[in-house]
Amino acid sequence: MEFIKRAARNYWIVYYLVYLAGVTIGFGRYRQQLSGEESVLWLAAIFGASAGFALLVAILLEVIGRMVLLIPAAWNRAKAEGRREERQRIVETLSRLGAREDGSIQITLTPEVIKLLMGDTDAP
Repeated sequence: MEFIKRAARNYWIVYYLVYLAGVTIGFGRYRQQLSGEESVLWLAAIFGASAGFALLVAILLEVIGRMVLLIPAAWNRAKAEGRREERQRIVETLSRLGAREDGSIQITLTPEVIKLLMGDTDAP
């Protein structure tokens, strides 16, 4: 997984390496056709196929690296925000329930208070 993360950050390097590998494989596989009359057509096919495959790899790395691998970070950020909001709600509820006329706060945890803190809307 770490390799995919590093490759996703530098996908343009992977793009060039895949392109060079495609050209090398194409030259090795079709070397006999490159000596004939249609050698220019074979060269164009090899270079075009290599570029297309390298572009496909770059797009896949971009999708995996940016979209798939960033989803857990967004999920963790949303959970942290939810926890902050929950803590804020609890503090506000305790402050409202325990406020006294002299400005101090005294809280007695009765079953009704616990239900209210747990988010039960039917509590008095």
